Amino acid sequence: MYVYNINTKAWAKMVPGEVTESSDMRIKNVIEDKHISAEQIADAPSFTYNIIGDTSNKVFVGTSAQYWQNVLPETVSEENEYLGLDYSKVATVSVINLAKEVVTLKQEKVTLVERIEALEARLQLIENQLNAQ
Repeated sequence: MYVYNINTKAWAKMVPGEVTESSDMRIKNVIEDKHISAEQIADAPSFTYNIIGDTSNKVFVGTSAQYWQNVLPETVSEENEYLGLDYSKVATVSVINLAKEVVTLKQEKVTLVERIEALEARLQLIENQLNAQ
């Protein structure tokens, strides 16, 4: 099933197990880049749980909308006084921000390795000079 908003040109395709939303930059007005840290992601609670009052005792896995309300409020909605969470948006923003941190750490590692190699070369030169005396 497709849902289309004629005013915004936004659309969503919904089939069992899949939701695809329009993401074309031509219909977006970017307000700000969204940054969350690896620490914020790592601090998010993750747990298994049962729904209170559900006698089937089905086990679910998830996180807390209350936590994400403070970190990514755009992903939290309220219905009948209960909070809901858009897990796909939380996952997307988390993965992108973690990838950025990994790239930064890799770049820093290269810089540190180069500095260590330069220092080792200088140390070797000094040791050679001392041994020659």
